[in-house]
Amino acid sequence: MSTKRKIEEVIFFTYGDSSDASTWSNVPYLFTRTLEKKGVTVRRVNLYEGLTRLTKIADKIIRAEKKVLRSRSTFRFQMSRIFIALAYRNIKRAVKTFPNADLCIFACYDFYNKFSSIPTLLFGDWTLEILVRDRMRREPDSPETRYIRHQNEVMTKAEHVVTLFPYSQRLMLGYCPESDARHMGMNVVNDMNPKPHPAADTLIEGKRAAQKILFIGNAKYIDGARRLVEAFRLIRRELPGASLDIIGMTGHELAVEGIEGVRCHGYLRKDVPAEAEKYYSLLSQASVFVNPTRGWAGYSSTIEAMFYHIPVVVAPYDDFTAEFGKDISFGAFQHSDSAEDLAKNILSVMTSENYARMCRDAHNAVAGYTWDKYVDKILATVSLNP
Repeated sequence: MSTKRKIEEVIFFTYGDSSDASTWSNVPYLFTRTLEKKGVTVRRVNLYEGLTRLTKIADKIIRAEKKVLRSRSTFRFQMSRIFIALAYRNIKRAVKTFPNADLCIFACYDFYNKFSSIPTLLFGDWTLEILVRDRMRREPDSPETRYIRHQNEVMTKAEHVVTLFPYSQRLMLGYCPESDARHMGMNVVNDMNPKPHPAADTLIEGKRAAQKILFIGNAKYIDGARRLVEAFRLIRRELPGASLDIIGMTGHELAVEGIEGVRCHGYLRKDVPAEAEKYYSLLSQASVFVNPTRGWAGYSSTIEAMFYHIPVVVAPYDDFTAEFGKDISFGAFQHSDSAEDLAKNILSVMTSENYARMCRDAHNAVAGYTWDKYVDKILATVSLNP
């Protein structure tokens, strides 16, 4: 019979400061805060500790070399044997410092605790092999192949491996069956709004009348943002009062200064009260959320928008369709790169007779995606001895 043990203390390893909400889309911050709310003592360890300056210098050199060679490689110093050895030194020190911990949580698939009997939980979105083979659609180069072997070895030796996405789980099990990768049957909305969620009916009525389009994403989504700006010009012919708000990029980055109706807000930190107020005000007012970027359309920001009763127009990328299906009742999928098609999709949502239902369906699809429930599932999984 399996025996349960209570998780009272964890060592939480991440690239960056897990007490900083800007680290990895708020995920480590909300994960650790939720653990603490449940009475778990969290010992935070930054895997870059003592290595930040060296990493910056090395990556600058690597980027210059890749530019000269016109290389598409994802290789960076973090994937080198030197960094791995130095990071394991930090891990060994942490495990020795906190010998009574019940669990080591790594917010990556790059390391495990090989220095004591404290079990390891690996937690993340996807591996390098998924990034290269599935997202970039190419064969890995030599340094990438070496690091893929490293990650597979780590996952094989860790007691628990968890991914946020069901499609990633299927790929991870296909590429490395020994990982026994799991999905918790849900995802998480990274909501940090300190104010109560507005009443649904009030929220929906305001959205219907607002004619506000919202895009959230940094520079890696710039192609999708530019296509949206093109579509917005067409939308204004039908809806002269429509507006487009872009969070995550500046007007200078997008070269949209002076375009009527377009407002760029740059990156807004959720842990800075004034910026959080603006961020959640934009979410509360938005009529439709749009990110037409192919391959990956900003999952976390999309489901947070859905939580705020916003219908979505996004590319049908695999991780999204695996979770919500290939036909959605809370918006539309953008299948082409055409600005004209995108404008039609957005207008079809904004002017739909079923707009209120779309808003409710968007919220209901993710209403249960709370960090409280997710961490309960994690703790239930790891409290059983492997």
